[in-house]
Amino acid sequence: MRSLKITEDTDQKLETLKLLALKKYKLRMTKGTLVRYALRALAEKMELMLDPDKPANVES
Repeated sequence: MRSLKITEDTDQKLETLKLLALKKYKLRMTKGTLVRYALRALAEKMELMLDPDKPANVES
């Protein structure tokens, strides 16, 4: 398992995102899940920037 060192400020932001996901979407997430989703979204956005003609990779 990988680990990330984060600042206290980042930790508070992740806690806020967890609460928002729970309140708005009724999703219970861990901080690791939030980070994985964010990294995946960033990677997809970067791919689209490099090749705008390629359709987005949509997972269901």
